[in-house]
Amino acid sequence: MNEVKTAQAKKHSVSLDNRKKMVLEGVSDVISFDEWQVALVTSCGEMTVEGKGLHVSVLELESGRIELDGEIDGIFYRDEGEPEKKRGILSRIFG
Repeated sequence: MNEVKTAQAKKHSVSLDNRKKMVLEGVSDVISFDEWQVALVTSCGEMTVEGKGLHVSVLELESGRIELDGEIDGIFYRDEGEPEKKRGILSRIFG
């Protein structure tokens, strides 16, 4: 018997305002966060936001919405099956 998928994947969107405020939708989990990096699971795969002074100002996992404040330097996606790159504290500080 074939199973029918009834739940649709949440739409993933990213809104960035002057590299200081980010609104994300389609977030299902927060893997980790500190003031330099926020790692998330989205409907489009794992996502990492890097920057300085990062702060999670809104976290609504039920609706899949998260808001970040701080200086945002980069947004990275990791495809499923791709190995995770390990970055030490020095490489995060000195780039």
